[in-house]
Amino acid sequence: AYAPLDAPVPLACVVSIAMPNLNPRVRDAPTEMFSEPRAYNSALCERWRAALHAACLCGVTDVVCPDAGCGVYQNQPAAVGAALSQVLRAEYADRFESVWVVGSGPLFF
Repeated sequence: AYAPLDAPVPLACVVSIAMPNLNPRVRDAPTEMFSEPRAYNSALCERWRAALHAACLCGVTDVVCPDAGCGVYQNQPAAVGAALSQVLRAEYADRFESVWVVGSGPLFF
């Protein structure tokens, strides 16, 4: 459990992105197939790039990035995190004061 904050923290925005669905058992979203790891990484980077660009347009100072797509869509947390890191370092290195990466599972504990 987390201790409550003394006061609410106002949010500048909430950005929602759809990560690739790699799970053929999910029926309400098309399954994406990638011919090679580079294409998969590129797809992940494009999504993170869009999310971070939207955050910049809203003037945020801090971003919270979840383990997007790592649940039912079965994306690998290491691949999602590597793509986020790649985009942050190459294009947004000095843009945010803090980047918070949150999730569940063995990579976060």
